[in-house]
Amino acid sequence: MRLITQVEGHLDVKRLMIHECEDGVYLFLFETEEDGGCSADLWFETVEDALETAQQEYSVDSERWHKIHDPPQFCQQDWIAPARIPGRESGNPQWGKLEVLKDGKWTQIMG
Repeated sequence: MRLITQVEGHLDVKRLMIHECEDGVYLFLFETEEDGGCSADLWFETVEDALETAQQEYSVDSERWHKIHDPPQFCQQDWIAPARIPGRESGNPQWGKLEVLKDGKWTQIMG
């Protein structure tokens, strides 16, 4: 499960994303409103703890969150659009490279 929201009135953080997965809950912090990798992340045991931190630190009330789809397998958790490190699915990740799914085709954007 993933949730996303905009942050208002904060100099360094413009957007937040919560991702609940097998190993816990991540609160991703973004410096821009555009889709892309996060600038920092925090780990929590529960979604409620992440929501509470977002409310206390960034004044984001629970009704401002919007649910979005989970990322496809082997894709980055902190991107809205499908984005992946090439080769991760075969156990040979090409670190430093990144590709996004655009018009049904994987297109390299970094590296």
